[in-house]
Amino acid sequence: MDAAELQKQFEANANFDHPADVERAHRFILACRRILGSGIEEWQHGSERMRFNLKYIENEMRRAEEFAAANSTTLAPREVVFASMENFRA
Repeated sequence: MDAAELQKQFEANANFDHPADVERAHRFILACRRILGSGIEEWQHGSERMRFNLKYIENEMRRAEEFAAANSTTLAPREVVFASMENFRA
């Protein structure tokens, strides 16, 4: 994936908290991880030049992770209750 596509993913999902959207936050986290893992800090396409501020991206990724953890229902503790008719009386 090239730097321009990474930038598009980053921008498209950056507003995960307005309105609150955990799935968008997960996509944003993935885009951040790809940017940070790519090693790309600066790129140029034609006359357009872009520079990633990696510290800012790290901070935003952390914020998105905290948001996702606080708002995700899939991370909630799971309790299973087994119903039994063993002591049922008519």
